[in-house]
Amino acid sequence: SDLDDRLKILFRILDASVRSALSSFESFEFHMSEEGFGPNPNMFQSFDSNIGRLLAQPLLAMATSAEDWGLAVRCIGMGAAGAAEALREMTARGMGVAKQR
Repeated sequence: SDLDDRLKILFRILDASVRSALSSFESFEFHMSEEGFGPNPNMFQSFDSNIGRLLAQPLLAMATSAEDWGLAVRCIGMGAAGAAEALREMTARGMGVAKQR
């Protein structure tokens, strides 16, 4: 069913610390049910962080080519690869981080 598929996906992207505390997929299923504690966004922080970094990298490239330094700083904050190069370019153009406010 649709719910089973969603639970399987959620189980696969659980943080390692949460997964090690659960003995099995069935245990996870119970905890996600109404009888258990239900979904908790903190269970997926590592996944969220990785996705944020993956999205931030192409956004940083776009922001620097468009000279949108405010967006570039936000992408750097999200963990985009290439941050050092973007910061050097911002500094060379006189756009220090402190000037982004």
